[in-house]
Amino acid sequence: MLTRALESVYSCNYKELEVVVVDDGSLDSTPDMVAERFPQVKLIRLDGVGPGLARDAGVRASRAEVLMFLDSDDLWLPDHISKLLTVMSQGYEVVYGTVKTMDDVNGGEFFIPDQGMGAQGDCFARLLHWCFLIPSALALTRGAYEQSGGFGESVTGEDWVFFLKLADQYDFGFSGPQPISLRRLHHRSLSGSGNVDMYAGTVRMLRDTYATCSRSVPGTTQRLADLEKWIMEKGEQWTTVQQWYSAMKREGLIEWG
Repeated sequence: MLTRALESVYSCNYKELEVVVVDDGSLDSTPDMVAERFPQVKLIRLDGVGPGLARDAGVRASRAEVLMFLDSDDLWLPDHISKLLTVMSQGYEVVYGTVKTMDDVNGGEFFIPDQGMGAQGDCFARLLHWCFLIPSALALTRGAYEQSGGFGESVTGEDWVFFLKLADQYDFGFSGPQPISLRRLHHRSLSGSGNVDMYAGTVRMLRDTYATCSRSVPGTTQRLADLEKWIMEKGEQWTTVQQWYSAMKREGLIEWG
């Protein structure tokens, strides 16, 4: 998967690339493969610190003023970089695009954000309802990253919390409904597995982060508390994050005002 991910980066044909691979505790020949096939890549090795801290370590190892991320089981499409930079050139410090997900757990495919649900500008209130973007379709300035404090140490939900902190301070640009990234939802991915405690913990972490934000949306604290309670009552039937999202939509718990 990592080979395909790196090949997708270089297929974008963008000359000014600095690529950092963070090997977060692999037990196979990943470092040797990277050194042999992609000698231009900067490789750093960690001991299983989790996705948030791994991304933060990658940023510290880089010098770029514009940051983009790619999980090893995702792919960039050839126009990924150009589309994000085009939107960024309009004055945005945080931009994102659409991801097409192949669901290997339950079959089928879906988009993030849902088609027609992409938001631009002030996204703070929307992110209090759902995380409608993923790191593999994000670009932001180093200044915005540093101002937000990075992803942090949480193993699940760290991206949602990071995006909320960004939205507290910055408008988001959106590259449109055409996918710029491909994603696999599989049994070994964090989004392809989970349990009630994980989902409820994510909402609890979101509520705690919201309490530290400079902005407020009336009723949010109670709504998130009610959502955590609802998850504890209903969550045993969900096997993936996408099923959680679908359940929330059916119950009218996600609003796109």
